[in-house]
Amino acid sequence: MTQELHGLFNDALRTHNLPDPEVEVIPGVYWGNAAAVFTPAYWAHILWLSEAKYQRSSSGRCNTLPEQIAFCLLGGYGITWEMNHAAFHEIRSRGLFEEPARIEAILREPLDFDGRKARYRFPKKKSAILAGALQSAARHEFDDKHSLVLREQLLKLPGVGWKTASWIVREWICADDVAILDIHIIRAGMLMGLYSANDKVERHYPEMERRFVALATSMCVRTSELDLLIWEEMRSSNHFAIAMLEEMAVNQKAIPAQKSVKRRDIRAQT
Repeated sequence: MTQELHGLFNDALRTHNLPDPEVEVIPGVYWGNAAAVFTPAYWAHILWLSEAKYQRSSSGRCNTLPEQIAFCLLGGYGITWEMNHAAFHEIRSRGLFEEPARIEAILREPLDFDGRKARYRFPKKKSAILAGALQSAARHEFDDKHSLVLREQLLKLPGVGWKTASWIVREWICADDVAILDIHIIRAGMLMGLYSANDKVERHYPEMERRFVALATSMCVRTSELDLLIWEEMRSSNHFAIAMLEEMAVNQKAIPAQKSVKRRDIRAQT
């Protein structure tokens, strides 16, 4: 059996079919019901309904690779997408990527975004990371034709970890063989059964990425489209997703062979 789903496109009703909820997308991960939030079938149906909406936009792509490195380093843990943009454009407008030592002063100033002013978190720490990475990058030649080679090169820069390196590669060369495993993707993966509380990006990133890319491939969607959709939806449903994970943890306590998902496990992965 299949799940028959419908959507209205330009006043025309269209239909598409997804596998039965009990069918595995990849080993251990089931399609689930498209009407149930955060299942693989749910994500596949949302992508189908949205058509081109979640194709990777160029909003995060910069003019040069050093700028791309800086843009992605300015994001990350505790920094919203909006603050990331505001900080980057303020630094670039002042031409300071060639003078990384002056970046801290900019990050300490209130930044304008969303019609209000706010301060960037960790200005001293982040400006030091930026300065080190940009100075190191200036001494390297990068292969921007092969995504996995480029990522290995980026991982050698100070302050650049797996997620940041993958993000740089994704934005710079539109790669679909890497995944940006931030907290929202990880939460969604846990709700789908793709990841468990034992999976930690700091230790298991390549294997977790392989599973996510395999999931997207089996769903017949681009990795970049799937993780962008999940990131946007999970970000806007943050409290609901955490509540679902906590409920799942409570239910798992009744199963001795499984470890429950503690709140600190959910929040610690970035």
